[in-house]
Amino acid sequence: SGGLLPGVSSLALPIATARGTVFASLGIGVIEPRLTPGRLPEILALLREEVSCIQAELAASRTLLAHQ
Repeated sequence: SGGLLPGVSSLALPIATARGTVFASLGIGVIEPRLTPGRLPEILALLREEVSCIQAELAASRTLLAHQ
């Protein structure tokens, strides 16, 4: 709340390499009535899950490329 667009909130999490270097982020923007305090943990859990999947795919791709 209180961001650049009135009535809109956003959440973002960093996406990092296996060495911990942040190179991207995954985020969402929602209208404030849909981001209730009870919904926040659910949305954060979904974002964390997706970030984990992206990081795992990147790690697997790097491993595959290193062995070619």
